[in-house]
Amino acid sequence: MSTLASNRPSGMVIRAVGCALVALAYVVGSWRFPLLHPAMLATLADYLSILVVYVLANVGIVLAALGGHLFDQVELPPRWHRYSAAWIDD
Repeated sequence: MSTLASNRPSGMVIRAVGCALVALAYVVGSWRFPLLHPAMLATLADYLSILVVYVLANVGIVLAALGGHLFDQVELPPRWHRYSAAWIDD
């Protein structure tokens, strides 16, 4: 068993962090969108902030949806064993 799987946080903590990231993305997006909308002239900082909103929202959704199952191990079919990493315990 890997150390990551033995020290993983509970599913509810991961889901709470995901919801917090989605909320943070909403706050940042709602703060930046009114600045962009009236003038429609965007600077590099505007594009970077929207990129941050996009990444925060997507990571938050994944964490909220998967929760503790993010660290689940999956069984690989035999045909993919030659492509699996050498450091994974069988």
